[in-house]
Amino acid sequence: MTPVSSGSKSVYVSKTTTYTLTAKGSGGTVSCRTTVTITSNPAPTCTLSANPSSLNGPGDSTLTWNTSNATSVSIDQGVGSVNLDGSKQVHLTQTTTYTLTAKGSGGTVTCHTVVTVKTNQKGPTCTLSANPDQINKGDNSTLSWTTTNADTFSINQGIGQVTPVDKGSVKVSPTQTITYTGTAKGAGGTVTCSATITVTTVQNGPTCTLSAHPQNIKPGDSSTLTWDTKNADTVSIDHGIGNVKDSGDQKVSPKNDTTYTLTAKGKGGTVTCQTTITVSNNPGPSCTLDVNPDNIDKGDNATLKWTTDNATSFSIDHGIGNVHPVDQGSEKVSPNDDTTYTGTATAKDGRTATCRASLDVGNNNHGGGGHSGGGDNVTLTGTPTQSQSYVYLSQIPYTGLDLGPVGTVVYWLMLVLWSLGLSYLFLFKLIPFVKGGAVAFGQNVHVALNTDTHGGHGPSAHTPYAGNVEDIHIPNTEPIMESTLAMPSRGYSTYDGFRSFATGGALSIDDIVKGLSRQPAPAEPVHEAPAPIAPAIAEAVEAPATPMNFADEAPAIHRAADTNVRGFIAALIDGDRTAVFGTLRTIAKGGGSSQTFLTDAVSALDDAYRARIDGTPVDPAVASILAATMTPTLERLIAALATAVDSSYSHDSTAAKLALTRAFAVIGK
Repeated sequence: MTPVSSGSKSVYVSKTTTYTLTAKGSGGTVSCRTTVTITSNPAPTCTLSANPSSLNGPGDSTLTWNTSNATSVSIDQGVGSVNLDGSKQVHLTQTTTYTLTAKGSGGTVTCHTVVTVKTNQKGPTCTLSANPDQINKGDNSTLSWTTTNADTFSINQGIGQVTPVDKGSVKVSPTQTITYTGTAKGAGGTVTCSATITVTTVQNGPTCTLSAHPQNIKPGDSSTLTWDTKNADTVSIDHGIGNVKDSGDQKVSPKNDTTYTLTAKGKGGTVTCQTTITVSNNPGPSCTLDVNPDNIDKGDNATLKWTTDNATSFSIDHGIGNVHPVDQGSEKVSPNDDTTYTGTATAKDGRTATCRASLDVGNNNHGGGGHSGGGDNVTLTGTPTQSQSYVYLSQIPYTGLDLGPVGTVVYWLMLVLWSLGLSYLFLFKLIPFVKGGAVAFGQNVHVALNTDTHGGHGPSAHTPYAGNVEDIHIPNTEPIMESTLAMPSRGYSTYDGFRSFATGGALSIDDIVKGLSRQPAPAEPVHEAPAPIAPAIAEAVEAPATPMNFADEAPAIHRAADTNVRGFIAALIDGDRTAVFGTLRTIAKGGGSSQTFLTDAVSALDDAYRARIDGTPVDPAVASILAATMTPTLERLIAALATAVDSSYSHDSTAAKLALTRAFAVIGK
């Protein structure tokens, strides 16, 4: 392409394309790229609906629409411009078609919906009532409805469509206050009606059972009514019997088939139970079947008891089969699951009667017995019209407070949080506080017992040197003899560690061992004819004053760890034997003392150890190097290096190498 240096060219692009330019010259070849992206504008889309889409006469309907890829939307029939998505209520007096128009960069699209308006149609009507409209939990209420001009009628709350449409009723037993809504639909439209039932929870409502034995008698014979009630203030039986005790029995001789009803009233409400006695010249068989107890744990036993009248055989299902004697008896059972046993009494002529008893296994619900008459009649035991529910104390933690389920959960949650908070304060506040106080008290006592009261130097006598170690100069002077040095007190200092036991700055193995044990060393006498202190010190003070370097003899004074000591300690902790032993060789070649250098290293390690134990100052660099080293390991490391100052060896290097060998064994390198 020309011109080569710069230019332009028009191209037609029908799809996304990447163009690559390649430039070649004496200096080489280079390329660059650019991409032209083709984008298309999608066409708009729309939906439009009406609810309801059919009206029985003039009324309102709601238009709802959605669009995409549109920039403007409008609806005709006087609605006008609207949002891209939304809804609007319109009033119609006749059938109308609505058209929505959506415009966008990709074009224009329309959608339609029709709302039909029916004329001369009578709308449906409905009524819905509940009787009674206030019940106790477990009781029944009857919903009744009427409708006109309706094709269907339905009730919510799970009832659904009901028949007949024009008039009817259904029994309901809600467990809580509830509103039922009926919906009637017809050609003239839709209408709703509702009824509310208020449910009251009754605690400890009365219960009752009523049975007759035998249930089938001949004219002139008698039968025994047996009943039992709980939580009842008054108990009565109809057919002239009247008020009776909470539990008992009474003989009756009805002339005709009679159903006896027992009514038990208490603070928790009213409950009824019934039993029927059949009077016949040829009575059929009857039976009773009971289980005791009616609630057992898995693996336990219960006893089935039965009685029969006018029966030649009696059998029980669940594998028990025919039992003897027929008229009355018992059988032990031990089911693994909840079981309902059914007994069948058979007469000579083949007529049968059944009776049932339920046994609950592994829970706290109560089963019960059942009775039946023979022939064409079925006699049921008295069944309370109010079901009872029970809550046992073993089912919920006892708090001593009647807080209800939610309150009990909140109570236990607060108790757990309170316990956790108390544990936190005890473990992380109280114990550290007591421990710190004890340590401080012990430290004060120790310092008081070891403080020199005769003018010796205390903890402040060995203040670490804070200046630059490179600037230290030692002036020419006469050799320092022990006789010219003042004998310091051998009292212990928590600040200086075992260096407080040193004499004139030079440590002995005894000084270091005593420092590790934190026991004050006994005072040593000053000899009238002392031997010179370490030759290295004499050599150092005789030499001309020059700046200190790595090979110089370190003066026997208490100072902060210098760079060489820090590097030595870091190499030792890392297990770098080459660097550690190389340091000793460098010191020896420079005329320095390995023993004195290791003394400085041990002192720096001891500062770190004392900082952990007593909180005394420490070189931050040394503390950082030893941060990952456990305190017991650090103590053993100091003890190992302290053997370097043992005067048993004629050469410093021998003692230093043995000490370092022990040190490497301590840190496992």
